Amino acid sequence: MTEEKTKERVGTDKAVLHEQSSMIPHEMQAEDWLYHFRKWYELLLIAFAGFFFGGTSLPLAVYPLGCALVAALPKHSLIALLGIWLRCFYELAKGENITMYGACATAILICRVVLCMLLYGKDIFKRVHRLHDTVFMRVLLCVALMLTFSLVDILREGITLSLALGMMLSAIAAAAFSFLYCFFFEEEHKGSPAFEAGLGAVAFSAALAFAPFAIGEFSLGITAAFAITLYVGYLGSPTRSSAVGLLCGLALGGYFAPVLALAGLIAGIFSEVHAILSGVAAVLVSVCGTLYFGGANGVLTMLPEVLFSAFMMTILVCLGLLQTEHTKKEENQEDAAIGEMLTRRRDAERERRMNSISNSMNALSGVIRGFSEKFRRPEPKKLTEKCKAIWETHCKNCPNECTCRGLSELETERISNKLASRLMSTGKIDRERLYEITKIRCPDLDTIAAQISALSAHMLEEAIREDKTRVFAMDYEAMAQMFADAAAEGDMRLTVDKILSDRLRRALAKAGFHAENVVVCGDRKKFIIATGEGVTHSSLSPSDIHAICEDACSVRFSAPAFMLEKGNSALTLESVPLFSVETASQQLAKKGENVCGDSISSVQNYDGYYYTFLCDGMGSGEDAALTSHLCSIFLEKMLSCGNKKAITLEMLNHFLTSRTTECFATVDLVEIDLVLGVASFLKSGAVPSYVVRNRHLYKIASGTFPIGILPEVSVEVTEFELCDGDVILICSDGVSSDIETQENENPQWFVDFISREWTDDLDAMAEKIIHAASSAGEKADDMTVELIRVHKHIED
Repeated sequence: MTEEKTKERVGTDKAVLHEQSSMIPHEMQAEDWLYHFRKWYELLLIAFAGFFFGGTSLPLAVYPLGCALVAALPKHSLIALLGIWLRCFYELAKGENITMYGACATAILICRVVLCMLLYGKDIFKRVHRLHDTVFMRVLLCVALMLTFSLVDILREGITLSLALGMMLSAIAAAAFSFLYCFFFEEEHKGSPAFEAGLGAVAFSAALAFAPFAIGEFSLGITAAFAITLYVGYLGSPTRSSAVGLLCGLALGGYFAPVLALAGLIAGIFSEVHAILSGVAAVLVSVCGTLYFGGANGVLTMLPEVLFSAFMMTILVCLGLLQTEHTKKEENQEDAAIGEMLTRRRDAERERRMNSISNSMNALSGVIRGFSEKFRRPEPKKLTEKCKAIWETHCKNCPNECTCRGLSELETERISNKLASRLMSTGKIDRERLYEITKIRCPDLDTIAAQISALSAHMLEEAIREDKTRVFAMDYEAMAQMFADAAAEGDMRLTVDKILSDRLRRALAKAGFHAENVVVCGDRKKFIIATGEGVTHSSLSPSDIHAICEDACSVRFSAPAFMLEKGNSALTLESVPLFSVETASQQLAKKGENVCGDSISSVQNYDGYYYTFLCDGMGSGEDAALTSHLCSIFLEKMLSCGNKKAITLEMLNHFLTSRTTECFATVDLVEIDLVLGVASFLKSGAVPSYVVRNRHLYKIASGTFPIGILPEVSVEVTEFELCDGDVILICSDGVSSDIETQENENPQWFVDFISREWTDDLDAMAEKIIHAASSAGEKADDMTVELIRVHKHIED
């Protein structure tokens, strides 16, 4: 049965995910030509990188950069491998055989694919379209295969010192460059110092790869070096662009290193103004620097390459194919859009909470006002006794021997209740009404009716003067208005969890979901916002995104929701309760009473808290039911709008102690955090409760006073973490006393009873407990039992 329910729930969740994915706006699914052009542009760059890196020679005629590139790329490694093999054929046509390095790169890619399939399964490529091996695995694989192929080459050619040194150099270079390349190509390291190191390695390698190439006297190495330096300067970090320029200059032999470093510095400084101005300034500085270091011949050597690079970079920037400081500002605008979304959510949460408090206060005011009408009336018993006293006074002084002497009619419960009810509803009585009720003929009936009316008015005046609940109700109306006015102001912040945001961004990037901004907010309940082009163009399905978010945040989330926020694509997820509850209860009134004096109720608020509470009024019968019902409604209204349980109990205690007449009740309150899976018991004069876990019984007791006795609330809190299938048992003193009676004879009676009689049907189990308790005693008090079972949602 459980397995069928689990399958049904899993199917339902998948249907919800499918429904959410089908709700993506058509604007977000539309083809974006610029986005796809950038994708093809990226593939072309990787192919070029494979072609140029694969044929870049280091000292001792070794070519490890192509293998390092294939080992480091998380995706599109096959494109880089094709570029490497094209370079191998190109060099072979020129008479240089470097096919060993092409074979080594091929072996690296094959081994990476096989390892990922073995470790993560075959479906990993269908879902994320990338390789998930770690940096350590990539570097180790690259070094091992480089050493293997170099050793084979040595054995084939014969052992020489240059080949041995070349083998060592190729292994060291492959390890170093593959390690640094990983940090550049992995999105999860973007913005970190490791990324800066990877950027320097890629820039150095690119300049080194283009250095041997020239078209006539036009150097492709200088062109590439200046273009890379200028582009890094466009990103707005003068120090970084200067360092990259220095590395590119060293790759070209060192002659142009100071000029490129200075050009990078100026480009980074002026990038905040505009990319074109940054390029012009870098060109002017390069010309001046070359003139200073190399004279006019130096300017003529470098000027064409510098001008061509600046021109091409300007075109790419204008087409939007390159990120600049301006595009980074646009990203900051997206950050501002996220801030606006969070602000709107804060406002909505605040308004919802305040309105909920306002509605609860208004409802509670009406309830308390209704109870006040009952509390402020004279007690029927006292009123009847005084009416009898008035009648007796007249009977003693009456000279006639009439049938009313002895007040036999007025002594009956039916007549006395009828008289008290009439007086409490109208406040007075006349001769005709008095005769209709008592059927007593008396010559002094007018006088008796007048005196009874005067007595009733006097007692009503005293009750109104002594009772404070009406004032309390009016206070609630004022509080309701206050909270309603506060709905438009104040600030309830959604705290951004920077550590969790960074962790989730890395996890999504590793899976191939490249959002420009990923923010995780909230402390107990989490809220995720992701924005950028990657939201709509990701190859991940909504269910994959959902699983990654849950795994990274260790929180159960709702299905992803897609939207357009001021023209930007946005994805949101919100945490949902990890636990759910089912309840069952049974009640039995005290023997001889028509109503049960216990009240039990439960409520779940929008914050993911579930409350159940058992209130036991003083004594039994209608008076006890009235008090317990009032406490139950008070707790329900206050807790449903998000108020804290301690404050709620304090307010309830203040209300009950405000009455001059004795009015108190025991409160057994259970709070279940459905998000975190934590339960709290709050007991004020309540009897012990129990937790059934794997048919083992755990008793939770406290020694506190009931609500309404002391000015300060007396409460004891017990907190524990929940497990799937836990059952919480709370009961009133009528049940607890009968359990204690049985345990006096057999201390293990209730434990044995639970073990012997336990059933997963909570309704049947509650009925069994009530039956066993009632059989043990004589129903000397009201009996109530409630069972609450918690279910933990199983991850799909």
